[in-house]
Amino acid sequence: GGGIGGLTCAAALKDCHDIEIDLFEAAAKFVAIGAGIVTWPRTHACFKALGVNEEVLEAVLNTRKECKETEPTNLHRQKLLDLLLSQLPSASHCRIHFGHRLAGCRELPDSVELCFRNGAIGSFDLVIGADGLKSVVRQAVVRGHGIQGTAKSDILYTGQSAFRALIPRERLVEVWPDHRALHTPTIYCGKSKHLVAYPIQNGEIVNLVAFFSDSRSGSPVIESASSSGVPVEAILATYPGWHDEAVELLKMMKDPTIWPIQDLRPLETYVTPRIALLGDAAHAMSPHLGAGACTAIEDAYILGKIIAKSAQGVTNSNDIHQMLDIYNTLRQPYGNEIMRWAHEMGEFYEF
Repeated sequence: GGGIGGLTCAAALKDCHDIEIDLFEAAAKFVAIGAGIVTWPRTHACFKALGVNEEVLEAVLNTRKECKETEPTNLHRQKLLDLLLSQLPSASHCRIHFGHRLAGCRELPDSVELCFRNGAIGSFDLVIGADGLKSVVRQAVVRGHGIQGTAKSDILYTGQSAFRALIPRERLVEVWPDHRALHTPTIYCGKSKHLVAYPIQNGEIVNLVAFFSDSRSGSPVIESASSSGVPVEAILATYPGWHDEAVELLKMMKDPTIWPIQDLRPLETYVTPRIALLGDAAHAMSPHLGAGACTAIEDAYILGKIIAKSAQGVTNSNDIHQMLDIYNTLRQPYGNEIMRWAHEMGEFYEF
């Protein structure tokens, strides 16, 4: 996968010239899916360890020396994607394959076989699944531990959906010059609903996500595609009697989309002897902690560094398994716990 997690893991291996890396991406190019994203100081530490200098971090993440160590940074996903692309290994030991959507993953005693929808087939010593919520690689991990299931049965509906839109700063300033969302991340809480608004791109855009809940929490999800073209009138009708400050944001939504909020059944393990999962493939979580991308980056950095430190000593399958077990010991409890906290936080916001 060529998303945030996959790119970070590749970047963590950029100095390992003895390792041949193949990065497969389903799309025709690297694409940032979504808009606003939150990064935390732990994430910034990963970037610094990857070799990103302070000046670049300050420019891209809008970090400032006077910021508190616990303060998050809000930015557009495309900026984060561009930062990671600048850290990829050279083409001599990292081959990038666009237009390769994974169809199947099969683990053998001495390799892992990948089959793609375009007919391509490849065999690898180690496979890292950073292929998101509907992970095909995850099913190989589940099967490898004798657990029955499908990609869809792993995915659960949290009971929440969300309207999403980007609001240009100038539009909001015209009608509400001192609106707090122009400069301060804000959460508006209500019964079975809440709104999250925060500035991104140096304050030029306000990212707005309006959540609402129903009673189907925990039910399996069949389809997760977003729906566009939602009438603003229908959105306003979902939040009757809300404060003017929140309603004005809803009125500003242009071309909003609606998304079901989903997470995963907690996995007992993120690895098999030759496969590792990271990011949403391992612990897709609801967005209420602003921790999904950051947790994926940490997964990817830690896994990459474990591989980098251990690669020269790997001589057989047992060595690969031990290497992945270290990663699993560090990340599986943490990832599952963050996923649980994120779900609970969504309930706290809605009384």
